[in-house]
Amino acid sequence: MWGKRFILVLALWGACGNVPAADFKKNKSSGAEALFREGNIRTFRLELPEASLLALKIGNRIGTRDYVRATLREGDTVLRDVGLRLKGHSSFQDIDRRPNFSLKLNEFVTGQEYRGLNKLVLNNSAEDPGLMREIVAVQLYRDAGLPAPMVTHARVELNGRELGFYLLVEPINKGFLKREFGSASGNLYEGESRDIDQKLDQENGEDTSQRDLKALLELLKTPSGVRLQKLGPVLDVDEFTTFLALEMLTAGINGYAYMHNNYRIYHDPKTDKLRFLPHGLEATFGSAGFQPPTGSLVVKALWELPEFQSQYHARLGELTEKFWRVETLTNRVRAAAAKLITAAPDRKFADLIRGEELNLRRQIVKQHELVKAELGRVRRRAGPGDR
Repeated sequence: MWGKRFILVLALWGACGNVPAADFKKNKSSGAEALFREGNIRTFRLELPEASLLALKIGNRIGTRDYVRATLREGDTVLRDVGLRLKGHSSFQDIDRRPNFSLKLNEFVTGQEYRGLNKLVLNNSAEDPGLMREIVAVQLYRDAGLPAPMVTHARVELNGRELGFYLLVEPINKGFLKREFGSASGNLYEGESRDIDQKLDQENGEDTSQRDLKALLELLKTPSGVRLQKLGPVLDVDEFTTFLALEMLTAGINGYAYMHNNYRIYHDPKTDKLRFLPHGLEATFGSAGFQPPTGSLVVKALWELPEFQSQYHARLGELTEKFWRVETLTNRVRAAAAKLITAAPDRKFADLIRGEELNLRRQIVKQHELVKAELGRVRRRAGPGDR
């Protein structure tokens, strides 16, 4: 029975996995794409000496998150002196519980990597016990042509203690930037519960003045009649429209529009424009409405412009027609669930995944019905000349 189920998982994952054939070809040079396409779930065994455990506990008390030394084992692979730190905000848990991990493989050993990656991110998926929402949401962004990190499942042990299933997320670092943008020389900013009027953590780029973000902030204040024109050379407005519409379509309540959280901004050196990237998509696929909230500065400045509202609604309709296909999305959910159920350690976990799968498929169907109704209302409100 398990043999047949595993074959089914492989077939479903190959057809509906989170890296489609076009992306597989594009990502070939990264050396990591196969890891995110596999039908099986790899187990990562982390070993921390007492000194590292103590350093993490002290860091948690005083509010620092420095890398400590660890050993990473996966199959026959053994990587020593890996840099490990705890990460997360609302999902943060200390080392004695079920923490998120950031593993910098070359922190203490130059050139050390795993499957072409020099960094691994292991998320505990605290906001999604079914571990499926981020995988499906990320693929929607990639379907629409937006740069987004690849995601798959992993199993984690810490000093012999079973931590369970995690999400293995591709890091947004130089390798990602080079693949997606063709250049990794631009400024990369991390948005975690801060908008662009605050200093953002900078993860890449030599110019640390953040003058590019300050320039965007000033342009958001220009008169409405010329605002869109002024923003064009600095912000990729067309791509931001897609980014915003997908946040609303997936009900990304922990993202930029709702919480100015879980986003990245890259200053693309090829276009000289700022581009928003999604990150941390666990809290998705609810029903939060389709008119974006205006608490975030970029959204507020754009939503005040009728021409942007028209562009947004048109993009929402386009994305719904092209990519929000219920059969495709629910097949991806089934594939992710089958993969987890095959690797389930017991019936209790398998039943949990079955319940989460059913709930997520229902939410996808409901969201499809809601967005169709919303687009119908928009068309009815529009005058004949606006249709």
